[in-house]
Amino acid sequence: MTANAPATSGMTYQPYHRHLVDGLAPQQRMYAELSERATLMQCLSPSEIPGQLQTQEWARAVFSYNPGFADDDQRTDIDAAVAARTARRAQLTEGRCQFHLLTTSFPLRFRRTWPQLPAQIDRLIQAALEDRYQFGIIPDGAPARQTPHTSLCIYDGALAEVETFSGMLFFADAPDVAANTRAFEECARLALYGEDAVAELLRLRTELIGP
Repeated sequence: MTANAPATSGMTYQPYHRHLVDGLAPQQRMYAELSERATLMQCLSPSEIPGQLQTQEWARAVFSYNPGFADDDQRTDIDAAVAARTARRAQLTEGRCQFHLLTTSFPLRFRRTWPQLPAQIDRLIQAALEDRYQFGIIPDGAPARQTPHTSLCIYDGALAEVETFSGMLFFADAPDVAANTRAFEECARLALYGEDAVAELLRLRTELIGP
């Protein structure tokens, strides 16, 4: 597996200053390989649009900064990273892996001045209507018992990845994976799907962009 494959037991930490030494694209290929090997991928992305659902323009803007790099000039493969992230979208409807992706209104609100916002909301509306994978948005004011405060991906209920500003934590021990799975399922219970998600996204479009 590319870009420092996570261990299959215990906890491993992969700091970005080492993990991204060859650029941003290898990380995207690592995620693609993890998904390709899995039959179920559950992703909670409260502060960013899930990578597979980002438009190319949104992904390019996201890749323009990563605090794991001490020097902005280190990111020399943004085009390759965007292409690799965009290629991961095909996995949503091809292959054996089932995807369950969650986000919140935060990334749309926080980046309300981005010119990429209208196209990105349209992309999420399309995703909400898909029946080949699940995409949900956690609405504002949901009766949550916990906050969706960190990015989390779970593969087959056996490996959980949590992102920090400086790197990635991979948990492979059953109690740790189970705790992260419970957190994901609690957020999934609050999310809106299908036409309900479309209505929420249209409401956000009106609020953030205008009628």
